[in-house]
This record gives sequence, structure tokens and C-alpha cells, in this order.
Amino acid sequence: MVGFDGGYVRNRHRRPERNFEVVAGKALDRDGQATRFAFVRDGGSEAVSAVGLALRHCGVNEATSVTVLTDGDAGLRAIHQQIAPHADHILDWFHISMKFTNLQQLARGINVIADGGVRSHALAEIDHAKWRLWNGLTERGIVGLIHLGQWAEARCFEHIPSLKKLALMLPQTIRYLELNADSMPDYGKRYRAGQRISTGFVESGVNEIIAKRMVKKQQMRWNRHTVQRFLDVRIHVLNGTLEDAFRHWPKASDLSLTKPTWLSQHDQPTTLHTLFAPATVEFGRFAEQDRKQRGEGKPQTFDFLGFTHISGKDRNGSFALKRKTISKRMRAKLLELKQQLRTRMHDPIALTGKWLKSVAQGYLNYHAVPGNTDSLHAFRNRLVRLWRTMLIHRSQRHHLNWARMRRLADRWLPHPRVLHPYPRVRFDAMHPR
Repeated sequence: MVGFDGGYVRNRHRRPERNFEVVAGKALDRDGQATRFAFVRDGGSEAVSAVGLALRHCGVNEATSVTVLTDGDAGLRAIHQQIAPHADHILDWFHISMKFTNLQQLARGINVIADGGVRSHALAEIDHAKWRLWNGLTERGIVGLIHLGQWAEARCFEHIPSLKKLALMLPQTIRYLELNADSMPDYGKRYRAGQRISTGFVESGVNEIIAKRMVKKQQMRWNRHTVQRFLDVRIHVLNGTLEDAFRHWPKASDLSLTKPTWLSQHDQPTTLHTLFAPATVEFGRFAEQDRKQRGEGKPQTFDFLGFTHISGKDRNGSFALKRKTISKRMRAKLLELKQQLRTRMHDPIALTGKWLKSVAQGYLNYHAVPGNTDSLHAFRNRLVRLWRTMLIHRSQRHHLNWARMRRLADRWLPHPRVLHPYPRVRFDAMHPR
């Protein structure tokens, strides 16, 4: 038994989409043991690899009978047909029930006093169609909805707004049911036999994989092109296979990390060895000299603890470590301050200045290292511009010239200066010769 469900997480890049969907699921073996998997919607071959790994862990092969539960999405159906083409696909009853709930809500919106008969007829037809689908009479249920839609579009009912909305929603529901008509069994019979008819057993997997680590409450944003690495590790942790996966790192042909043998060999799955191969950065006193001998460019840089570390030189031409504020973090901080300034737009200037002073001083206290003063001056100048823009927008006729703005900035915003000198300088200050 395989079930699919999903949830939306915040995208790091707001364009072209603010959120993207992560599909999570579970594969249950005959003993009821669950193997979790997850992938990004429209993630390509990574989706096939994730589901194939879960099925392989459950001991599934070509001769194994597999039942797949989905919400009827065409992309998910394509994945299950690629991995297990002979599997039985079942449309999740929960999604069918929710669509009928929406129809019932629109029907209940009809005025009971003025159009009580119309309301009762619409609700009865919706209940009859739902009962037919529950008992495996798919064709009769769809036909009943078609007749209901034709009845709701009658001219004599044009004065009923809720019935108009019902008539507009019915074609969407009918289309959804027609596309998945071959995946709708006798739900009542399966329910009485103790078999699963919905993806409710996947909800716990969604909570473990997505809700606890990736939701908005965690204040994290994810890149849809790189989040699959995090999902792979998270899945191995929840399935208890992380230790075994790390133990087989050197073996790129590890069977536990590859596709099932009956899958296509064109898109090979990504193994943990390729996912977490350490990326080395040549850096240090002799990095520039060594790279120059090999005909390569300048030493690479890397980001760590809020700074971009650069291999540079001092005035004497000797090696010196240069640190600059990571540009994307500066932009994120300025964007955050811009949003907070809008909420404080009509506060007194002194109150806003006092708040900005504490924020700017805290930012400078951390980033005021040697060689980073240019970035700190740029941060202060942009903050002054944001504050001036906010003050100008307080009134349509208000104009704040730069002379007055500079006086406000000099009064409230501290000027950057080095607060964390090199260790040699601190040692000489504490232990003078």
C-alpha cells in the first residue's frame, strides 16, 4: 500500500512562486511497517528515485501486488505508472468527500424561506450522487451530477445567487470525477472489509517530514532546486536507515540507494555519496601561489558565520584574511527593517530613532571586523535612505531635505568603526611591552 499527500513550504526566491509543494508519502509492507519518502512536486527523476527507494525497502518487485492511493493528480499518477505500472490506483475518498462538502455548502446557502423546495432538491441530489460513488456506482453518480447541473442552469433560477455558484462548480467536480473514474472502486465494500480508502495514514508522515521542520513557524525558506538533499537525509533519519546509508558511502552502486531493477535506467538516482561529497575550497597562505603555478585564478571564497572569507594581502604583501558581510544577509536584514519601518511610520521620530539606534548598534557589534567597514557604511547609508523614504510617506505634502535627514542620522544612528581588531592588536593592547 502506497499513499501520497503533500504540503506547501515557503520558497526562498519569491519569483516566480512564493511557495512550492513537497509531496510526502508512505509505503506499507504486509506487516504494516511504514517506509517514508518525499520529493518536490515537478522534481523530475528525483521523485521516481524517492518512491522507488521506498518500494525497494518494502521488498516490492515486479510480481508484488501494489495499491496506490493519490488525490488524482496527473503528475502523481504518472509517477506511479512509471514505477509500478501494474499497481492498482485508488482515488482518495477524502478528496471526493471534500468536493461534495463544497457543493453542499453552496446548496445550503439557498434561502430556506423563499426557495426551500429548490434547496431541498439540490441537497438531495448531491447526497444521492455521493451515495452512488460510495457504493461503486460511478457512472450513475456522475450522470446524476450532470442532471443537477442542467437543472441548476434553468432560467427560472437566475434570481438565486447560490444556485448560480453551484452551477459553476459542478462542471469542475464532474470533470475531476470523469478523469479518475477508472480509479474509483466500491468504497463501501473496501471500508467494510477493513481496507484503506484514503490517505489518512500518510498524515503522520507529512507532519514528520514537512510540518516539524519546514513550515512557516520555523522561519525558514527553501530552494526548490536544492531542498531534495535535505529531504533525503530527513527520510533516512525517520526510516532508521541513515547509519547504513553512510556506511555504504564509498559504494556508488549500493543497492539500498538505487532504483529498483525494473525501473528505467536512463535517470539514475542520486546517492548519498554524490549528495554529500565534501566540497573542498583551496584557501590560506599559499593558496594564491599554488593556483598561480597551475594557471588557475584567484583563491575561492566561502561564507561562514555571516561573513564572506577572502584570501587577501596586507600593505606589506603578506597573506591576510579579509572578511566582508554576506551580501544576501545584508539585503535580508534591510528588507526586514523596511517592513518594520512601515509599521512604525506614524510613530514619533525620537521613538523610531531610538529603536533604529539599538538595531544598528547590534548589527555593528557583530560585523565590525577589520576590512568590513565599507560594507558597514553601505548598510548605514541604505538604512538612512529607508528611514527617509518612510518619513516622506507620512504625508503627501511633506518633504524632508537631505540636510535635515543627515542631522537625524548623525543623532540616532552610530557610525561604523572596528570593534573586533585582529588578535595580535588585542594582545599588544593587553600586554604592552
